[in-house]
Amino acid sequence: MDKLDDVRILLVEDDHFTRIIMGQMFNVLNIRHDEAVNGEQAVEMSRQKVYDMILMDISMPVMDGFETTRKIRELPGYFEIPVIALTAVLSEKAREGVISGLFTDLVIKPPDPDKLKKTVTEMARRKRVG
Repeated sequence: MDKLDDVRILLVEDDHFTRIIMGQMFNVLNIRHDEAVNGEQAVEMSRQKVYDMILMDISMPVMDGFETTRKIRELPGYFEIPVIALTAVLSEKAREGVISGLFTDLVIKPPDPDKLKKTVTEMARRKRVG
């Protein structure tokens, strides 16, 4: 079993209920995480700390996940950090974000706990190898 308690995740999600559910999943998996409720807050938090991975809601008011991810990718230390797009509706634009390399992967909300754990474990493994 992969140890996940040394992975630090930033969850960027504007929906309160989704943050609660995902936060509970992270707690059960012993994954440390911080939460941002919008893109502007996510960029600011990413300036202050380098996360191992970001789970990014792509549909948010003010600054969507695409623009937020582009801004975070410009910050020192974030060019190759995994950014997982979170979406309730799979769209061509979301797929294109993965194909273009803006996002590392895509997870449909609400995430299946086993798929979430598998995705985080794979990204953590890449971090250790890379």
